[in-house]
Amino acid sequence: MQNFEEFEAYLSRVDEKERRRILKTLFEKSSEGDDDVADSFPDIFRPLIQEVPEDKRSEVLQELINISFTRSEIFSGPIPPPSLMRGYEEVVPGSAERILKMAEEQSAHRRKMEGIVVPHQLKESRRGQTIAFVLALLGFATTVGLAYLGATAVAGIMAGTTIVGLVYVFVQNRRPPADATESEKSAA
Repeated sequence: MQNFEEFEAYLSRVDEKERRRILKTLFEKSSEGDDDVADSFPDIFRPLIQEVPEDKRSEVLQELINISFTRSEIFSGPIPPPSLMRGYEEVVPGSAERILKMAEEQSAHRRKMEGIVVPHQLKESRRGQTIAFVLALLGFATTVGLAYLGATAVAGIMAGTTIVGLVYVFVQNRRPPADATESEKSAA
């Protein structure tokens, strides 16, 4: 490596773990006031580091670290972490309170909607089960009537398809969907 651009290009090609290791070592050595920081690096870095004047090495290495390290935070949910809440509060006074109020209102709305939707789904499910039961009884009654009238072949086919259909529906409803998570599968 002959110049800073080559070093920077090399750092962009290595994986994140190796880049952090290199920069951490550079930083530690420069912070310790080590006169020969290059000794602790792979041969590829030694010529570049040695090119930097000793009185500027710490500054250059710190700049490399500032360029190469990125911090990212991810959060999920309506309420940001405390550090971001403080930031919002500094920029717009009162915003932290507004964010909390918005989260509380959203939570109350969700609970209200669940209170409406869940009973409706239960009612709909019961109605479906009742209709299925009536249709099954009607199918079996028709089968018995056909058998009584002497159409035993038709009665047998009708009974078989009715039983197979009912078994299929009940088994299918007991299985979780193919894309269900493990926790959903264990709950079913």
